[in-house]
Amino acid sequence: MLDDYLGHQCAITVNYISDQASMVILGDAFLRNFFTQYDYRDHKVVIGVSTNAPEGTLIDDGQKFTGWQIFGIFIAFTVLIISTIIGSWCFVTRCVVKKYRENKQRAVQSVLEELNQPITTI
Repeated sequence: MLDDYLGHQCAITVNYISDQASMVILGDAFLRNFFTQYDYRDHKVVIGVSTNAPEGTLIDDGQKFTGWQIFGIFIAFTVLIISTIIGSWCFVTRCVVKKYRENKQRAVQSVLEELNQPITTI
């Protein structure tokens, strides 16, 4: 057990495996409440609560969202999709309007050039 200058204690846990005396496991203190089992044949990892764990120690089986969290995620995705559509529409519209104005200006320029040419009579 180690003490720092603020009075916090730190413990380094060491465990051994009885059937293989040469193997020692070093682990964090919070891992002592759980165990893992590796099933190489079926390609699975099983995590369980140790029998020595304090009462009430649980493994959560998945993320559970409240109604408000689901509503918030829905609103966020809706805003993202709408802003993407509006942004794309503005970009395309701006490009089309710019192209239209350029073509209109070229047409007006060519008409003005034709009007400025002297009239020739035969």
